[in-house]
Amino acid sequence: MRNVTGCLYEKNGKWHMAISYYDENNKRKQKSKSTGLSSRGNKKQAQKMLDEFLIQNGDTQTLLNEIYVVDYLQEWFDGLKSEVRENTYKNYRYTFNAHILPYFKSHNKLLKELTQRDIKKYYKEMLKTLSVCSVKKHHANIHKALGEAVEDGLIKYNPAAGIKFPKKAKFKGQYYTAEEIKTLKSIIKGTPIEVPVMLTIFYGFRRSEVLGLKWDAIDFNLNRIFVGHTIIDTDEGNKGVDDTKSETSKRYMPINDEIKAYLKAIKKKQLENKMFYGNTYIDSGYVCTYDNGEVMKLNFLTNQFTKLLKANDDKIKTIRFHDLRHSSATILLSLGFSLYDIKEWLGHSDISTTLIYAHYIDDRKNDMVNKFSEKVG
Repeated sequence: MRNVTGCLYEKNGKWHMAISYYDENNKRKQKSKSTGLSSRGNKKQAQKMLDEFLIQNGDTQTLLNEIYVVDYLQEWFDGLKSEVRENTYKNYRYTFNAHILPYFKSHNKLLKELTQRDIKKYYKEMLKTLSVCSVKKHHANIHKALGEAVEDGLIKYNPAAGIKFPKKAKFKGQYYTAEEIKTLKSIIKGTPIEVPVMLTIFYGFRRSEVLGLKWDAIDFNLNRIFVGHTIIDTDEGNKGVDDTKSETSKRYMPINDEIKAYLKAIKKKQLENKMFYGNTYIDSGYVCTYDNGEVMKLNFLTNQFTKLLKANDDKIKTIRFHDLRHSSATILLSLGFSLYDIKEWLGHSDISTTLIYAHYIDDRKNDMVNKFSEKVG
């Protein structure tokens, strides 16, 4: 056989092996076989079985010498599905199908021949149309995939290691001041997106977190909200999962009297809607819903938010929904809370992420020097 390659894939809760190759007539053929192993916690054992399966169906030297980069990356990507969240896999798939796989397929390079220069050429090509941040995400996947190729003995070193990127422009998110927040609250009052916007103003929630908020996560006796369930975007549509972006994103948020009253008013309104809709009401258990009880969709929230702001551009500037998170952080900074306090509030895994709000501190320093100069003349 020529160009024998293999991969693992999950089916009905078990690991399956698949190999693909070209026969003597240059036609692509495939073989597959179940390992009989559960897909939970048996990937290393399944990989060993795949290695043996490859040796049985094609000589090892040919395997090492004739694996093409595009075939290896495709197989590596296929194996990710059971290892990452559905929305993460969906985003990865777009990157692979739209950029990585077409590029390396057109260059028809053998894995053993791949050099750092080849990888740099790919990044240089991508940087013509994509941001540094986007291409760095490509790099993260390519680097990890080739790292596993080294571990499997397919190549001797990782050609994606040690590559430097141009510095990306320092992020400076937009935010609303306390006065602008007051304007926003008057604009959204009574609209379909009032509830998620109001809660995000208070807590700086991520979009997935605010829409993932369920009533059983709110404890009115202990006066707290537990953030541990989110709404993610999958191929089948929006889906609720008992998971967050990171472990530190799982957190308790306090409730004061004002927020408690607001939440109870929402619950009362949902009970009224339930009586109105009767048997057609969807008792989803979520806080942010449409009138019929169905949990609000991610894109509906962001699209309606933008639409509403543009319709009121004479009153307020247009920002992204995610910028409400920046607004929450900035207002807390203005009240004297530290970056560490804000890290805990927003559920950041690392203080370096919270440092994007340091621009506000710089703005305050400018204000300080101007006021000092005015005072002393």
